[in-house]
Amino acid sequence: MAKVKKPMVKLAKKRNEKGYTQEELAFLCGLKSDTISQYERGIRNPNLTTISEIARVLKCSVSDLV
Repeated sequence: MAKVKKPMVKLAKKRNEKGYTQEELAFLCGLKSDTISQYERGIRNPNLTTISEIARVLKCSVSDLV
């Protein structure tokens, strides 16, 4: 059975609150520029290490993003 991927709406909201573009956040997290967009649209799901790094950059908890 395939994994269900859902958009990370909270990630987009928190990113916008902090004033980052998708490209800026990706750069700060060491990701490719389109990766944040793919997470936000539910095309890809980040692993725990990646979501932890995003939370660190955004100065929030992982639970704030998922």
